[in-house]
Amino acid sequence: MKDAGFMLIISDLKKSWKKTVEADEIEKMRKQTTLSKLQYEISLNMALTSSNDEYFIEFNTKNATLIIRKKLMDDDMKIRLAEAKLKETDIEEFSHATCNYALVTTATLKEKIKSLEREKKNAENNNEKLTEVLKEATEAKLNLENDLYQKFLAVLNAKKRKIRELEDGLGESSSISNKDSNKDERATEEDDIPTEDESTVKEDTPKKAKVVTRNRKIKKKDTKELSVTPSIKKTRTPSLRRSLRSKSSSQNEEDLINDM
Repeated sequence: MKDAGFMLIISDLKKSWKKTVEADEIEKMRKQTTLSKLQYEISLNMALTSSNDEYFIEFNTKNATLIIRKKLMDDDMKIRLAEAKLKETDIEEFSHATCNYALVTTATLKEKIKSLEREKKNAENNNEKLTEVLKEATEAKLNLENDLYQKFLAVLNAKKRKIRELEDGLGESSSISNKDSNKDERATEEDDIPTEDESTVKEDTPKKAKVVTRNRKIKKKDTKELSVTPSIKKTRTPSLRRSLRSKSSSQNEEDLINDM
């Protein structure tokens, strides 16, 4: 199908029919539909060159009329894309045209195949390059992850050590503060509670005072006695003499009585 029109050749292997459809005829047939120019050309090209269940081609050999229809969404609804009246031609012309069409189509397909093969090779090369790049990226990613993990472990261990040091320092400071507070409490308690020496001193002081006073009294008595003793000696000596005299007189009397 050309931009200015296209040529139709139909054969039943006994007879052949031919028609060249011009651009004005194509535009006239398009106006009978609701399709745009581009949509109409695409639909008509697909109907003539591809086997698609969406399109139906009917050819009446009696009047040599070709009708092309397109199926809509509903199976019962079809629109007429084109209608053309062909003229009978020689079968050899049909064979010649068919061979030319086959050769052109084959050459076109070969070019397409070569182009696809080149694209395939390029795609394979690109795939290999991308695979290598992906491997390198994967290795770099793994190395980076390992490095980051090692750095993270180092930082984490350092943080843990720092936390342990802080905890140990807090524990020591708290224990020291507790010891200081206990010492202060004990010191206050010791200040409030008298010691054994102080209690013994306090308890012993009055006794000592009493003992001292008693000793003083005793000393006073002794002094009195000592002071009195001379007078007693002076006074008692005559009495002793008298008693001795009386004893001696009584003894003499007893002796006299015994002699008698």
